[in-house]
Amino acid sequence: MSNDWTRLRVLDTLAWAIVGLVALCILAAVAGPFRAEWKGFLPPVVTGVILSLGAAYYSRREEHGISSALSGTALMVCFSAVAIPLSYVVASFGGAAHDQALVSADRALGFDWRATYTWIAARPVLQLALELGYSSLIPQTIVCVLILAFTGHLVRLRIFILAFMISGVATIAISGLFPAEGIWHAYGIYSAGPNGAMPTLADLPNDFRVLYELRHGLLRTLAASNGEGIISFPSYHTCLGVLFATALWPVRYVRWIGVVINGLLIASVPVIGNHYFVDVPAGIAVAAATWFAVSVVVTRVLRSGETAMLVPKSI
Repeated sequence: MSNDWTRLRVLDTLAWAIVGLVALCILAAVAGPFRAEWKGFLPPVVTGVILSLGAAYYSRREEHGISSALSGTALMVCFSAVAIPLSYVVASFGGAAHDQALVSADRALGFDWRATYTWIAARPVLQLALELGYSSLIPQTIVCVLILAFTGHLVRLRIFILAFMISGVATIAISGLFPAEGIWHAYGIYSAGPNGAMPTLADLPNDFRVLYELRHGLLRTLAASNGEGIISFPSYHTCLGVLFATALWPVRYVRWIGVVINGLLIASVPVIGNHYFVDVPAGIAVAAATWFAVSVVVTRVLRSGETAMLVPKSI
């Protein structure tokens, strides 16, 4: 087990390296036009340190499930603290918006956003279910780590964590190459005034307002908490829905619960998450590619010796 555990710790080191690289990008941005609200970064850093110390303690006691739960949670907390600021930095690059291309793709797929919104709004129970699914992302992140750790799926936990991070960086990068201003602009959903005039910034939902301010040089502050999800294409919510369901699939008594919850999460993305429909298949593609690539890398890292943990057990 000690050799197996050493190999798993290599994967943890790789995950921390990703967190470190993203943090360096934030520091570079602060050296430029951005300023950071450093007090907001203190809680996740302190939390990460405490959890990591606990993980090291239980690792020495060879209680690898508890150690993995603590280290995995620390990684998720710290990555989230730097990933949202990174998305802000990338959004600030501006560039031509591709909303019309996304609208055209939706039409080609036969998706009518307004009609779908109206249909769901007329069904309060369905709307509530979708809202609950959409809001499950943060709880699922922690629950997924804990379930995989305490059911002995320690390799799968590392695959999930790395896929979570790499897909996050990938969606941020793609959003920079293919920026979009959002459905409020394309469909005029939040237009105000008798003549259908564009709204003021105060009229917009927070995520659209933040994106507008970033793209137009009005916002240059980075914070670790209370950030807005501003990525349209591809949908990171969709990506994580796929990763959650995939990660939990071998856990017998959880797999179908995960499928249902994440089915709702993914279905909620266009209307509850204010996304173009095409953002959804794009998110699925990123998730599938990332999970496959990470699985290959993890298998090669662990190939230096035979290990029973390469094939996670179902319970």
